[in-house]
Amino acid sequence: GSTAMIKMLRLLRLSRMARMARLLRSMPEILILIKGMVAAVRSVVFTLMLLVILLYIFAVIFKQLAADTTIGDHYFATVPRSMNQLMINGIFFDSFGTMVDLIIEEDLNFVFLTLLYVFVLLASLTVMNMLIGVLCEVVSAVAETEHEQLTINYLKDSLWDIVKEHLGEKLNTDGNLEDQQGKVQISKRFFMELIQDDKLVVLLKEVEIDVVALVDLVDTIFSTDSGEDKSILFTDFVVVMLDHRSTFEATVKDITDLRRYVRSRIDRMDTDTATRIRTMQAHVNAMSTIMEKLAGVSNGQIEIDAREEYKKLQKEHERKMRAAAKATTGSKSKQRPSQATVKTYKTTQSGLSNADRATE
Repeated sequence: GSTAMIKMLRLLRLSRMARMARLLRSMPEILILIKGMVAAVRSVVFTLMLLVILLYIFAVIFKQLAADTTIGDHYFATVPRSMNQLMINGIFFDSFGTMVDLIIEEDLNFVFLTLLYVFVLLASLTVMNMLIGVLCEVVSAVAETEHEQLTINYLKDSLWDIVKEHLGEKLNTDGNLEDQQGKVQISKRFFMELIQDDKLVVLLKEVEIDVVALVDLVDTIFSTDSGEDKSILFTDFVVVMLDHRSTFEATVKDITDLRRYVRSRIDRMDTDTATRIRTMQAHVNAMSTIMEKLAGVSNGQIEIDAREEYKKLQKEHERKMRAAAKATTGSKSKQRPSQATVKTYKTTQSGLSNADRATE
């Protein structure tokens, strides 16, 4: 019983490993390397499988070519031994020069030496370097993802501290942190108040957000597709801030959202234009009615009076034309009126008749 208790106490000493966890959190680069190695396991396994296939194929070839020779008995006696020697000398280059010298001393054919160089080219220079490239690619992707997550957490925590400072007693402290953040809504007015805080400006510059461009787009951020003002949740507000980073590349989703927004605003503009035209027509009709009432006439009386005045002017013009024609006929010369005078008179009469018909 006492021995079991001693073993349990020794196991409790493993709790000291928790200190290593704290150390890893303080050094995110080590976590990035570990996560990169874990993520690259699948790629490394398939690369090593390809390497094993190459070792097996060339081991069989070299065993057949080096049969009944000294180098064959020393390096390529069996297929497993051939694979081991190829890995040690052809990939790790432990004694590759010695193997080549023995092949030359044995006076083996040129094909054997050429195949050995082909194996080195494929296994060591191609597959092993490809394995290094795969590891570098995976670690880079993991590092970028981890850096993005760290940026999001830093922006979210720092922005929440600033929002809490401005809300003060208005903040609902019920529930955990996520519940509190899910209840806070950021309006356009509150954002313009926040953006005047120097802490927020410094924070946005640290995460590479263009503050000036953000202020210019405030009407777009806090408006619906129909153009009405809206408020957004704190969690959505953090996403909007991250989307407006200068290093953020536009995606197909961003172009689609922009197209939908522009189309909705154009439709809204067409609707507003039609409404305004109808409103202007109603105002014009109302003003016409008011003017007719001020003139003391009924509807349409102004148009009737204008038509009668036009007829009076037309009769006065005809009377003057007839008097001028009689004076020309009774002159001492007794000459007939010229062709130009007759043509002018007929044109005037025709124009007055057409105007009279158009008015009626």
